[in-house]
Amino acid sequence: MTAGVTSWRFANRHECHLFCQPIHVRGHLAPARYPNLLRRYVAAMIDWVIVILLIVLMGRLASYLGRDQGFALFLAAVAVAVYEPFLTAFLFTAGQGVMRFRVRDLKSGARVPLWRVYLRVVVKAVLGVVSFLTLPARADRRAIHDLAAGTLVLEASDAK
Repeated sequence: MTAGVTSWRFANRHECHLFCQPIHVRGHLAPARYPNLLRRYVAAMIDWVIVILLIVLMGRLASYLGRDQGFALFLAAVAVAVYEPFLTAFLFTAGQGVMRFRVRDLKSGARVPLWRVYLRVVVKAVLGVVSFLTLPARADRRAIHDLAAGTLVLEASDAK
């Protein structure tokens, strides 16, 4: 078991009053800061615009190559299936880069394995905006898709 750090939810104990509870966090999470709902939403919108542009470009490419619509749909499906999972697992998406945060493994703080990123993306796609409802209620600002995949979203400066 890793050594943990107890930190307070508020700036000091005098602000806490009755409702302040110490939060026990793992060593790699202690100094971490978590992006808010607005920044995560804006990042998702940036990524969706890029995916839509990729779909349009794939359609144009198929047309330019003289291929039918089936080929264009195949290229579009590949773009959708690869963009977020691969970039999140190995680097970061454009939205994550612009908004300066990274997705990391909850237990180790390292990059997330590809299969868990796919799980995260599928849960996020199925639930849509509903997936983000837990963000304001949690100290670590984990969405439902983060809970399902065992991931944590950190500021880029705090990520390994």
